[in-house]
Amino acid sequence: MRRHALKETPHQSALSAADGKGTYRWHWYGLYVFLAILLVITPAVLVSADENDVPEDGVVSPDGERIAWISEDEQSVWSAQRITEPDDAPEWGSPERLLTIHGTVKNLVFSPDSKNIAFENHRSSGSSLQGYADHGFIAIYSLENDEITFPDPSFGIDIEPEWSEDGEHISFIRQVNGMPDEYKTVPISESVDDNPPSLLESMLDVPHVSELTSAGDGKSIAYTAREGTERNIYFMPDREDAELVVHYSDDDGQALSQISLSQHGDALAYVRGDGYNPESLPTPPEQEVWVKDLPDGDLHLLGTGSNPYFSPDNERIVWTDDQRFMSAPLSWQDGDLQIGEAEELFTFEGSIQTLRFSPDGEQIAYHRASGIDLYDFETKNISRISIPDVRLSDLSWSPDGDQIAFRQTASGEPWGIGLADVSTLETREVWQASEGKGSSFFGLAHQDEQLFWSDDDHIAFVWEGDGWRHLYSVPSSGAENATLLTPGEGEVENAAVSHDHTKLIYSANMDDPGRRHLWEVDFSGKEPASITSGTASQWAPTPIADGKLAYIEGGWADPTSVKVMNESGDTMQASLPEVPEAFPEEEMVNPEFVEFPGTDGQTAYGQLFVPSMEDAKGCGIIFAHGGPRRSMLQGYHYIETYSNLYGLNQYLASQGCTVLSVEYRSGVMFGYDFRNAENAGRRGASEYKDILGAAEFLQNHETVDPDRIGIHGLSWGGYITALALARDSDIFKVGFDLAGVHEFFGEQRPYSPMANINDWTSPVYVAHGDRDRAVTFSQSVFLNEALKARNVEMKEHVFPDEAHEMELRFEHLVDVYGGGSEFLLDHLAAAPSVSNMKTLIEYFKDEGEFANNAAPRLLSTHLTAVGHYQDTDQMNKAVRHMHGFQDLLDHQLADNSVSEKVYDILVEFSDDLLEEWE
Repeated sequence: MRRHALKETPHQSALSAADGKGTYRWHWYGLYVFLAILLVITPAVLVSADENDVPEDGVVSPDGERIAWISEDEQSVWSAQRITEPDDAPEWGSPERLLTIHGTVKNLVFSPDSKNIAFENHRSSGSSLQGYADHGFIAIYSLENDEITFPDPSFGIDIEPEWSEDGEHISFIRQVNGMPDEYKTVPISESVDDNPPSLLESMLDVPHVSELTSAGDGKSIAYTAREGTERNIYFMPDREDAELVVHYSDDDGQALSQISLSQHGDALAYVRGDGYNPESLPTPPEQEVWVKDLPDGDLHLLGTGSNPYFSPDNERIVWTDDQRFMSAPLSWQDGDLQIGEAEELFTFEGSIQTLRFSPDGEQIAYHRASGIDLYDFETKNISRISIPDVRLSDLSWSPDGDQIAFRQTASGEPWGIGLADVSTLETREVWQASEGKGSSFFGLAHQDEQLFWSDDDHIAFVWEGDGWRHLYSVPSSGAENATLLTPGEGEVENAAVSHDHTKLIYSANMDDPGRRHLWEVDFSGKEPASITSGTASQWAPTPIADGKLAYIEGGWADPTSVKVMNESGDTMQASLPEVPEAFPEEEMVNPEFVEFPGTDGQTAYGQLFVPSMEDAKGCGIIFAHGGPRRSMLQGYHYIETYSNLYGLNQYLASQGCTVLSVEYRSGVMFGYDFRNAENAGRRGASEYKDILGAAEFLQNHETVDPDRIGIHGLSWGGYITALALARDSDIFKVGFDLAGVHEFFGEQRPYSPMANINDWTSPVYVAHGDRDRAVTFSQSVFLNEALKARNVEMKEHVFPDEAHEMELRFEHLVDVYGGGSEFLLDHLAAAPSVSNMKTLIEYFKDEGEFANNAAPRLLSTHLTAVGHYQDTDQMNKAVRHMHGFQDLLDHQLADNSVSEKVYDILVEFSDDLLEEWE
């Protein structure tokens, strides 16, 4: 966990070295930015007033050269070095803050060589579960490496660190509620692995492309890519190759998001960070807004904040910073970007959403509270659009800028579309949904834009009136009935309007339920036209100039990439990012879309990963996605986490397990009734009937031993994993539970895993990040206590300061997926058996791996005798006949009756059995 608090970053270096090119005209806000950067660069000299004096009760190192103490808020560790020879009144140098950590610091203890400081780090998950919210780690800070580590973190509370005499081990007491204290001794550092990347790491170390956006004039695009330890942004001008314009390679857990291109593609804005501090930096990183002068100009830090947007006239950039709405003027001198003084335009309460510039850039509209505000940049006035007792949201300007369409929702009534006149602020209703299906809004996924204007004043939107999420349109003048644009059994997931506002481009699973493809349709209701097809999925349609279309594609053996299609339908792939050479494409299998019944007969769906028969080892694994309003693909996914989990499922298949990724009821893309299944989740866990149906499907599959079924899942999938192990350990022999939900209360409790905890016997691997914002960490603390009290085998994998998905850092992702997958495979492994060998011989016979029918018949006959002696405990005869079987194999290989592949596999199996018997 290498930290760089004292080292100048490329961004900071660019700012400090700037000599007028693209810099700020410093005023009070510039001073604020400067001080914030200085605080990050030199935390040793910028100290709070409370920390300037070295306390008398600080802890002195064994060599007497350093003193350390805890800040008053108990969240930081401070230190000072001796500057005089030891005497009765030692003097210390300037204090420096070593770290700031989540939770509190207690009990500082120097190592014997004075190079490390250990301490107790007590934390709370912030849960309402009384008595189960607390957990704590032993942390070790290296003074040599400026690095913090956590030896053997767990779901318990670790206290009283004590160093070994050689300083290479740390001992402590582990406390788990309801259990006797455990005394542990662990090494302070793990051995460095210099081996080449594992197969799993190679499968995970692929680009994940997202945040595709276009410039206002449609002549360039930009997109982000997470590439292993790197986070990058690429820029692709019209008819040119993509180029890397923003690059972070230190894997520090700071995300890149909210990218925006200026009108002419000459500047890029983005947000870095999202409030996590996985390295326990002395000054915790804040969410920052940066601007890049494209293509190869300077980087400029606007300050803390989020939601950066360029105006359509290219004259300003706006963003929000806490409760302030900020703006800075833009200009270009000799092609170089100049950013003027930032100013606070106004403050607001709560939050503002859906920022939308007017087409001329003179006003900006945004959703705040239950209405819409319009800010005029010239008059600096704010106008309010609201309707009493009605919530307004999802605003969209008309192409001429005279009107704003919005979604309106009144309590107890179906949602509808409204329209506001910008000059008068008067509103009127355009259309309202009917009662029943679709009366509650279910919008397009992974995008802010929900309403679309045509060039002839029609407004398009999604609605579930026929039980599917489809696009509809109405004239802006109003209509009682909306026109269906996308008929069929399948759903629209995301959409965009063409540059000329004449048609809509959308991704959907019509005609191919397990994938996404792109379609286009006009606003009148003519039959949609297919744009893409095939074994890959396409999403994030981004229309650009001259009738071109950019989008993201992910295939079953092709990681996500950006593609651009011209008006003639010819497609080119963006040159960057590149897939690493180590990517094991040959190890991938093409998942099959399958349907199967739940235990109540309702249809469920899934993606089936089947290893080749010679690779199949008889294990079967179910994967349950999170959400639960999610849907998986037959390939790499548009959500980074599910691309990673797709890679994990491919890895499990490469190790011989047949994997079924289940689309259980309450998920999306299979209609209103499927998503709103009766008694799902906390109301009755009816989706578990689909999981049991999936288990029965696997048990009857030719590659699966019905007695070797496992399950894994993240978040709500972790809940399903735990539920399966608690209710049916006889079916599910092992589980991998990532950040799962384990306990409900009151009337919901019968549908939680804890309701059946006494029936849980299967081993489980439980992983959780303790800064999880989606599922409180205490859910796993609680499960840990319950399973330990019942002596159930449980492997803990705890990540201090990690997020819900456990992928802030690539090494964490590889670590947790590697540990969980090996736990599954180890517990599902079966020793080679005579029966399996006979099954393989029949398979290889059908595949033409024998020169004649006599060879496999002789081998099977010989194995029948071996099996008889094994079953009757005549092991000496079984061993002798197995050696005879190997002699027969040697003879068949010599006369070319059997292929070398079959020979090698059968010899390996027979050697394993002989080793076991002898």
